Amino acid sequence: MSNPKGGYQIVHGMSDTRTYYVWKLMRQRCSKPTDKDFHNYGARGITVCDRWQDFRNFLADMGEKPEGYSIERVDNNKGYSPDNCKWIPMSQQARNRRMVRYLTIDGITHNLSDWCRHFGIKPCRAFQRLHWGWSEYDAVSKPLGPYPRRHL
Repeated sequence: MSNPKGGYQIVHGMSDTRTYYVWKLMRQRCSKPTDKDFHNYGARGITVCDRWQDFRNFLADMGEKPEGYSIERVDNNKGYSPDNCKWIPMSQQARNRRMVRYLTIDGITHNLSDWCRHFGIKPCRAFQRLHWGWSEYDAVSKPLGPYPRRHL
């Protein structure tokens, strides 16, 4: 269906929705080398399945984006497709990034931020301690002691 300005008219009527925006950015980061996130997606071989090249199919498979949710790939090394994607709360997706560090203490595995919250330590301090070679347990469980102030 063409429009008076040339090109094609969008027939789904959802180009101003959050769902359409997610779909558009998903395709862009996987296929456009000039996209700021292309190196983490398209350059790694992450693709969007043929079916989802059409927004209407994406909408039919995923439904509308719930408020406060984000699209997640179940297997981070596979592309975007109906069998590998779901909507999850943004707070949960933040924990599923490749750079999230997991620690196992007493046989229990949690991400670093959760351990820090449990022991009352700031994550930046725990990262620093781990960088210095501290054990995982000590890095997150040792209280912040009185450190001498540096005088400049």
